[in-house]
Amino acid sequence: MLWPSAYDGGFPLWAYAYLHHYYVISSVRSGQSRVVDPCGAVLLETEKDKQVIFRDINLDFVVSHLDFNHSIPDKIKAKYGDRVDVRRSNLGCSHFVVEPMDPAITCRQLQAEFGFESTFQYHDRHREAYSHVRDGQRSPKQQPLHGIRPQHGKF
Repeated sequence: MLWPSAYDGGFPLWAYAYLHHYYVISSVRSGQSRVVDPCGAVLLETEKDKQVIFRDINLDFVVSHLDFNHSIPDKIKAKYGDRVDVRRSNLGCSHFVVEPMDPAITCRQLQAEFGFESTFQYHDRHREAYSHVRDGQRSPKQQPLHGIRPQHGKF
């Protein structure tokens, strides 16, 4: 999302990026222009002596939840190094961003190889389970993309 404005947007832009999992690029007259990642973290911002900022952004990225995926960021980094940018949110939430930097790598390939789902898939799975509970039924056993992996461990 581009945010050209006289108003710098501040926290609302971070919240929009986080809630909808998209990049926000601001260009403003007041305050600081920023690059905000899909977890709401400010990656770059202008300063008094640095009035122009830029960053390559691959729109083929995935935001994933750490539930059942604690080992995934380390495994991707161990295999692909700097060819894939893997960032954990520094805002106290349990999300991480996977963004290939090498055009030969896609998020679909990484998801198939490492068995992790997007937060959208994760939340859809939970919404479906909650709908069963609301209807007075027992929810079916949830089956994440990866199959069986410990929820909080790095295995």
